[in-house]
Amino acid sequence: MTEPLKTGFRFEHTVQFTEAEYVHLRRIGPIVSRWGRAKLGLVVLFGLALLAFRWTAPFGGFIVLTSFGFWLLFRFSPKAGRDEYRQSSYLHGPITYGVSGYGVWIEGGPLHAESAWSGVRVWHSRDGLLMLSATGMPPVYLPEAQLRDAGLHDRVMALAREHAVEYDSPGAGSKLDKRATRAEATRSEVGEG
Repeated sequence: MTEPLKTGFRFEHTVQFTEAEYVHLRRIGPIVSRWGRAKLGLVVLFGLALLAFRWTAPFGGFIVLTSFGFWLLFRFSPKAGRDEYRQSSYLHGPITYGVSGYGVWIEGGPLHAESAWSGVRVWHSRDGLLMLSATGMPPVYLPEAQLRDAGLHDRVMALAREHAVEYDSPGAGSKLDKRATRAEATRSEVGEG
């Protein structure tokens, strides 16, 4: 990549994930503590108690079904991360994630993928890592502390905010829908010409 030299910065980070670390990284929602599971159990017991009475049974049924849905979510969400880790050979060795003024990239085993900033769609910060997700490639994970130490965190975040939306933000759905509509319009114009 020669383009990053024009833009003034380049940052790379090499890491090797264990299966447990990768599953933790790819999880959906928060990790439920023992106290959280106990609270969920108490809510289920309350819902079951409400099922005993005719007038409160619908409310109790709703509580029990909703609690069951949350239990399923927390029970099976790690499965996707485990399956992805086991099926992706590039995750079983060192992985180099990189970012520059040009874009983002990932190199690991047989995989080499890169994207310009215009292809980055979603960013998210969690557990000290900045995740940048571009179309058609695995997400890029960058340690925020090392970005700060290198004096690049603000520059990378400015580019992420300019080109992508924050994961699960209120405007994420509408902004991504507008981008998809614009891309479809561009494809149809090119196809007609």
